[in-house]
Amino acid sequence: TQSTWGDFLHWIGFAMAEKQTSASSSSAPAGWQLSPKPQLSGITSIVQTFFEVAAAKLPPGPRFIKQSWVIDFQKGTTGIYVLFLMWYFQNYAMHNWVYFALHGTYGFLWILKGQTFPDPKWEGYITLPSAIFVNIGMVLGPYWFAAYLLVSGQGHIPSPQLQAIAIILHTVGVCLMFGADIQKFYTLQYRKGLISEGLFKYTRNPNYLGEMMLYSAYALLAGHWLPWFVYAYVWGLLFWNNMAVKDASLKRKDGWKEYSARSGFLLPKINGSSTVTYIVTASILLYIYTVYSACPKAK
Repeated sequence: TQSTWGDFLHWIGFAMAEKQTSASSSSAPAGWQLSPKPQLSGITSIVQTFFEVAAAKLPPGPRFIKQSWVIDFQKGTTGIYVLFLMWYFQNYAMHNWVYFALHGTYGFLWILKGQTFPDPKWEGYITLPSAIFVNIGMVLGPYWFAAYLLVSGQGHIPSPQLQAIAIILHTVGVCLMFGADIQKFYTLQYRKGLISEGLFKYTRNPNYLGEMMLYSAYALLAGHWLPWFVYAYVWGLLFWNNMAVKDASLKRKDGWKEYSARSGFLLPKINGSSTVTYIVTASILLYIYTVYSACPKAK
């Protein structure tokens, strides 16, 4: 254990001092080598280093748990979890069944995704502390707050109009997320380089946009501030950082200048204009907030 902590601290110092663009990692401890990365700026580099260590290499112990096992278990059992909450609180209201249908289906589709077009970044092995304290404790576990708050009656009672909005958001979000992941998975099998067509034509991150939309549906149904807080720190730290790292990598590829001019970082550019995109997005969000705020409190 002492040796593991020593390697861990050595790796931290190495990661913070070493240029991320360097292809050489010979001075890193054995088993802790850094892969070559594009140059990242300030806070992005710090956050990226933190997640590289905390999410997979948190000592003590060997890395023997595949990260996809942890994620698949949490997402795959969500439907069972929601049904248990409904039984425990004896609350079988229609909006709870809607939540079960949405989040439970997403969990099933995630398992199906992992079996047909898995994301390589989740196929690495992690330590037990990383699995418990970071993957489950900081991200996956809090993702279940929305279901608990809704079924236990600590949020609001979502109106039929809000439920319809949640279903629309969730459906579009699932299509964007899984469609983009499928496109990326099979495109990269036959052609390396910049993916700038299909769902990636007007936004560089349709998968993250889709995931944010579908999780927003859960928070809308819950009607409580806590899920929004959880999603805000996950999106603001993990998602935003991953998108920034991706952009830094894409800048080195042929066609980047033209692609970045017509595509948005997250939101798709409507008619090639960020201004139009912001106006349309703000209008939609204002309408959703109006419906959301009109829902009565459960208690």
